[in-house]
Amino acid sequence: MNIQTSTIKSELNRRFSLAYTETKNKDGNIVLTVNYPKVYDYLAFVEVTPLIQDLIFEENKRWYHFMVDLEKQKLSDEMVGLQMSNFDHFHLWTQYEYLIGFVYDPIENLNHEEDKNKLDTWGLTFSKTPYQILKLRIPFRKKIEVIKNRIERGSYRFQFSIKSAVSEFHHRLMNLLAEYEVSPNITTTKEPTEAVKQLGLTPDSKWEDLEIAFRSQYEVQIKYKTKEYVANHEEMGFADKRKPDETKPKLSWELLNLLALGNGVFPLTRLTGTDKAKRKKQKQSLTQHLKDYFQITDDPFYETDKENMEYKIKIKLLPDPEFRDDWKDRNIYDTTKIPREFLKPV
Repeated sequence: MNIQTSTIKSELNRRFSLAYTETKNKDGNIVLTVNYPKVYDYLAFVEVTPLIQDLIFEENKRWYHFMVDLEKQKLSDEMVGLQMSNFDHFHLWTQYEYLIGFVYDPIENLNHEEDKNKLDTWGLTFSKTPYQILKLRIPFRKKIEVIKNRIERGSYRFQFSIKSAVSEFHHRLMNLLAEYEVSPNITTTKEPTEAVKQLGLTPDSKWEDLEIAFRSQYEVQIKYKTKEYVANHEEMGFADKRKPDETKPKLSWELLNLLALGNGVFPLTRLTGTDKAKRKKQKQSLTQHLKDYFQITDDPFYETDKENMEYKIKIKLLPDPEFRDDWKDRNIYDTTKIPREFLKPV
């Protein structure tokens, strides 16, 4: 047995066993109690374990290719729904995003929000005890929201939804680890994309040597040293395939556009805590798509500056020619040339 895999599975099981408890009250009914700090511990281990992140990444690819194949079959909506219900691989990815976005990000965003009127009430709900909530120096309406959320957080229905999400994610992840033990090359046998072949990229290639110039909203010209390649959002894996009859881009493609407009930088200082959480998920998705498409092992982003709070990408980005003349001199929030759909709420 792979020692690394065995250790990961043991630690996952240990943390999972602490995430919630089920007891019976005097009436014989099951009382469910979610231990949220232990849920955070579980997710923290998932986030810092490279093998688990690779498995999640591969799972997302499987889901994407399944949706692409499903679209090609031109099935009715009813048959599409049936096929999707029979395909269980996507649960890992969707449950992971749900858990991160719902019970983890709100806590992190509290550390970066100075305006008390914009504080995430769910973040306060998960991080404060009832006594601490009463002592909070925040607007009264905010305190009422936190108290209501605290009551909801304690309901069986709400706790059961969290328990179900953690359970489904955990059991799927354990199955994938078991598969990996049998075939450990599961995450290393990636078929080179056409861009990798045409540009001559290797896992050790430098993101700084890449240039992506938008030719239109959905098409880009990619340069790597002396070689060039043209691609679109669908080929690069940025098409939203949840509805087979639509090929609109994912929100992570929007973030890539905004980074191009901002000279490779996207500031977070003017966003609320909730918007920062959504942008964080988009950045995670963008990172995974870029690494998958270009098959470069390094992180395409520089480490986030905790003080200035901005995302800075290593790739040289150029926006659509329509917005290129003065792109270096404008702030991405102030320019009137940005397509209005990019400025809609996240």
